Amino acid sequence: MGTSEIRHLTINDFITSQVIAIKESFEEKLVERDEQTKLLLWLAEVLNADPELAEQFKKSAIKYNIK
Repeated sequence: MGTSEIRHLTINDFITSQVIAIKESFEEKLVERDEQTKLLLWLAEVLNADPELAEQFKKSAIKYNIK
């Protein structure tokens, strides 16, 4: 597995964890949950397609202490 593949896996793991958190936190708000889930899945797809953007996203997440 190359470095970019590992980075994408890490970004995907982060996005997946966020999708799960949103699903859990919006149990009673079905419409909001679905919209936010779609947004995060779209973001994961975009980040997988652009390694440079994925790296910027990762740096931004660290800057804002997003775990």
